[in-house]
Amino acid sequence: MLRAHIVVSHKGFECHAAWRTYVVPWSMVKEVARSSSRLLVAVPKGVLVTPEFAGSGVDERADGVGRAMTTMRDRARAVGAMSGHVQLKHGLGWPAVAGYAVVVALAFVVGRTLF
Repeated sequence: MLRAHIVVSHKGFECHAAWRTYVVPWSMVKEVARSSSRLLVAVPKGVLVTPEFAGSGVDERADGVGRAMTTMRDRARAVGAMSGHVQLKHGLGWPAVAGYAVVVALAFVVGRTLF
């Protein structure tokens, strides 16, 4: 999926954007705050800004996800899950660009051989 989004699970959350993905365990979340239609998540080396929430009821959804993230962080701390680190992965934008470049190159090669 190329759309920016977040995925919340029992282990942590993932913040997906077109070019990179951050994987954050709950133990690394310091604080969660809402700024307009985005969430700001404080982690040990800075602040992650989540993609904008879209559609109707943005404020309620952003507040609800923020509360859920804070609850999950508190639960992780309560059971002593204080290990892990923030991981940065390549997003789906790079493979999409590479795939598009291959299609363009093939179209160029096939076009030259046909005409």
